[in-house]
Amino acid sequence: NLLFHKRPSLLLAILCSGLWAGLYAVGAKFAGWPSPFMRFDAHPAFAIGGLVFGFGAGLNQGCSISTLHQLARGKIAMLFTLLGWFLGWYLWMVVANRYPIGIEYPTYPELPEDSLYTLFFVSVVLTLLAIILDASNRILWIGVSVIGMLAALLFYLEPMWAPSLWVLTIGRAITEGGPLPSTLQTGVVLVLMGGMFLSAFQLDLFRLQSPRALKVLRHFAAGSLMGFGGAIALGGNDAQLLMGIPVLSIGAWLAVIFMMLGIVLERTLFLKYRTHRLQR
Repeated sequence: NLLFHKRPSLLLAILCSGLWAGLYAVGAKFAGWPSPFMRFDAHPAFAIGGLVFGFGAGLNQGCSISTLHQLARGKIAMLFTLLGWFLGWYLWMVVANRYPIGIEYPTYPELPEDSLYTLFFVSVVLTLLAIILDASNRILWIGVSVIGMLAALLFYLEPMWAPSLWVLTIGRAITEGGPLPSTLQTGVVLVLMGGMFLSAFQLDLFRLQSPRALKVLRHFAAGSLMGFGGAIALGGNDAQLLMGIPVLSIGAWLAVIFMMLGIVLERTLFLKYRTHRLQR
């Protein structure tokens, strides 16, 4: 929405925040930590999944983390987004297991050390330049950079900490009999939610909002699209931004681009629908 109003700073800051996960990738090379980052080549599944997820996110008016954030501020409708999210993941896994779709996601080898260092150096320089030159959004850039650094620390503690990956793990446990999320993985998601609740109360932003039936249906449908699309694309926007973009995964970039296109598509259709209703 801000991009439509020629204010792209927030979108650029969010995209750059993922590059800070490269901090973990660099540290992993020095310390011998396991790497959770996988690099995927281009595949239609990333485009299709990203488009469906983006359309659902536009309908929901919030992505993976934003859904939790709005729920923590008392927007009960987001609870139905989460329920739909689980249903979407589950439906895709049922379809993938029962029918011979046969999607094989092509992978690349890990980035060489020199490329990791270069990429991390460039991301730091770009962020510092944005902090210096974009004075009106300096707090935004600093805040997002800190979030990116903290995300890198979370990868060290729990490589599967991203909320959409937590949902993916639960979905696989139900449909394929795989292991449930670890205590630490679940704990990180719960503490993440706790931090959001604490922030909402501290800033006096908590307002309990009971949704109407139409909104319940809208958010449930949106969540289902987000879950279905995220399952096809191997993760929601949180996983793509934090685990794919930092290591130049073409599949992740493709998914994120089509997520944004899906949001644009939903916003365009919504504006046309609203304009049509006003004219009537």
